[in-house]
Amino acid sequence: MIKFMNLTVIPSTASHLSYLIQLGEWYLIEQIGEGTFANVFVGRNDGFDKSYAIKVESRLSKMDFILNEITIMRCLTYPNELPHFPKPIAFEKEKNIGYIAMTLLGESLRNLKLKCHNRRFLRGTWSRIGIQALYAVKLFHEKGFIHRDIKPENLVMGAEDDEKRWRIVHLIDFGLARQWAWLTDKDSKKYEARPLRKNAPFRGTVNFVSPNAHLNQELGRRDDLWSLLFTLVDLNGRVPWFSERDHVKLLEAKTNSTKILEKMPRSFERLINHLKGLSALQRPNYHMFFNILREILTESGQTPSSKYTFEETELTEEEMKERKAADWEDEKGTFFARDSVKINSPKDCFKKEKEDWMVPKLDDFEALSKIDKAHPNDKYLIRFNNNIVRRTDLRIVMKELDIDVQEYETDNELLNEDLPNERKKLNVAQENPVKNIPKGERTEENKGDEVNMTEVVLNKEEKMRRLQLDIIRKAREKKANKEKEKKSGQ
Repeated sequence: MIKFMNLTVIPSTASHLSYLIQLGEWYLIEQIGEGTFANVFVGRNDGFDKSYAIKVESRLSKMDFILNEITIMRCLTYPNELPHFPKPIAFEKEKNIGYIAMTLLGESLRNLKLKCHNRRFLRGTWSRIGIQALYAVKLFHEKGFIHRDIKPENLVMGAEDDEKRWRIVHLIDFGLARQWAWLTDKDSKKYEARPLRKNAPFRGTVNFVSPNAHLNQELGRRDDLWSLLFTLVDLNGRVPWFSERDHVKLLEAKTNSTKILEKMPRSFERLINHLKGLSALQRPNYHMFFNILREILTESGQTPSSKYTFEETELTEEEMKERKAADWEDEKGTFFARDSVKINSPKDCFKKEKEDWMVPKLDDFEALSKIDKAHPNDKYLIRFNNNIVRRTDLRIVMKELDIDVQEYETDNELLNEDLPNERKKLNVAQENPVKNIPKGERTEENKGDEVNMTEVVLNKEEKMRRLQLDIIRKAREKKANKEKEKKSGQ
């Protein structure tokens, strides 16, 4: 087991970790995501009875993404938890490493799309997902933030064993998010906008950023809706400019309605024209976006409870009875029509004396109790417990070995003639466990094979220790035989 805090970079690991990594009070079990500045793991803590996602960031960059992210997550979930966002459980920041423990979610829409026929979602699926994502984006905007990196990788379904979240779309990764409005009066709930910049640096992912990002303009709520539209285009197949990297050509393609809607319903054309006419602080028409998606959902013959393209079966009768309708399912779209921020132009900007936008006064993290139980079939819990048992067994073996080694060292001169042969055995033991690991790219023949590196390493270590014990046992026997010979000679 290694400790993370003394490292300057995040170690590169396989999806199944070959050893337990200790990160503060957390143990990392498996890597489930990787980014430019951060990796995401499944982790456990002795104080909690569930598995959580642990996002670990190397803090060598000048940009403090993880501090920005945890501040926003706390705004979203405290004092009242909002749907469609993961809940932060713990946060720690060291000199070179920072990490957040948060709700463990399921797969991203990008990964789920790749598993579907023709690598695309059907209309009944992407229209429902679009409504949920739009709901999450509007909630995000009403908390005073813009995301600036909406894409299929950052929209994630809930974990399958999480009864509360399993069919809900979640918006994640707030490292590039920016505060655009400030709640200046909590009693009257009055918001004022952050002053606009003349030139803004490029932020986002090339395939999904709005046309305004390519012009280095200040981004606003409108631009998150552009990104959501491009995300839906991608879920329906792929964005037409997928391999393009020239900003001028990307700008041209992303403002061409015909190009954008090659495989999409023409009803989106009025949304595109609407977004083109907005300034950075103007409120986008969320209700228009909702109505377009709702019409597509109705025409597809699907309902909010229908199975998604990536699901194998419909909901059971019992699941249908327990299911509760969410706000985004309202056919009238009341939530999307409501304007709780009331900011629509630069005159609503508030010039703060100090640029101190990211330090809201918030309560400390609320403690989770052990009432929050893990699912009995939690695969990460099973793997974690198995590793703990194996680690405990190995510690016992090591204690026995330490005692035996002390005795062995006193008899070292008796083993000089046998050690070369025994060392060869140890080298063979070290090489054998890794011989059967598949190398190179997976083929049709070996793609189903899985290698549990934890088992490989633990078995190798145990086997080597047992061979060392065997050397000691032979040394004792040899010593005992020599003593017998001396006695018989006398």
